[in-house]
Amino acid sequence: MSIQVKLRNNVPEWNEKRRYKVNDIVSLDGRVYQNKTGANSSPDSLTDWVMVKDSLTGTFESYQNMFPYVDSNDFTVPINLVIVSVLYNDIDTVEFSKTGTTLNISTDLFSGDVIKVRGVLV
Repeated sequence: MSIQVKLRNNVPEWNEKRRYKVNDIVSLDGRVYQNKTGANSSPDSLTDWVMVKDSLTGTFESYQNMFPYVDSNDFTVPINLVIVSVLYNDIDTVEFSKTGTTLNISTDLFSGDVIKVRGVLV
């Protein structure tokens, strides 16, 4: 899933009773969030949402990188990366974990496999 943000002057305020779809945009406490799962947790928990704009600091920078498999399931990513999606050979999504700057892919990887990581630098 790629980040597809089209900010309008009036971004609707998040409503806990509303059902949101992937890529829906809402505001909460001066920040703008984009839904990444279609679920409706509170946006500031960043469970189902990614922050795309903060009224104090401006828009965050998007991140995308491709990693070819080279004998390890660990890849180095920026420490301030909020991951939106991880694709394995263009198939969304693989099981992964991120600790500090290390992204670990749980899937068995082989020579020729490619991991694509997309996210936002916060």
